[in-house]
Amino acid sequence: MAQKKFMYSDDAIQNAWPFIYGSLVRRVHLNKKILNTFLLIINIISFVLVFLFGVSGIIYELFGAANYEKMLAKRNIPFSFERIWLFMFLCLIILIITYIVRKSVLKNKQ
Repeated sequence: MAQKKFMYSDDAIQNAWPFIYGSLVRRVHLNKKILNTFLLIINIISFVLVFLFGVSGIIYELFGAANYEKMLAKRNIPFSFERIWLFMFLCLIILIITYIVRKSVLKNKQ
């Protein structure tokens, strides 16, 4: 006795394709949305840090190095101006990169 093999017809595959494709599109869209939200949060935090460190640089220029170091010591901040300034540039680089990645993710959104 020969066994029958269960095979899908071409019509069944073509009829099922919109459901499979729709599921994949929703999943990709959800992943893009999560990625965009995550990048937006990082972008906002980086912007705030760059702003605060920029204000710190203005204070450094207005009051001078000695007074700035005293203000940092009063607030128990163990970093020097150079370290704070370096961290600000790091946050600025993160800010620019996350902005570019966010815009490239949104550009592909339909």
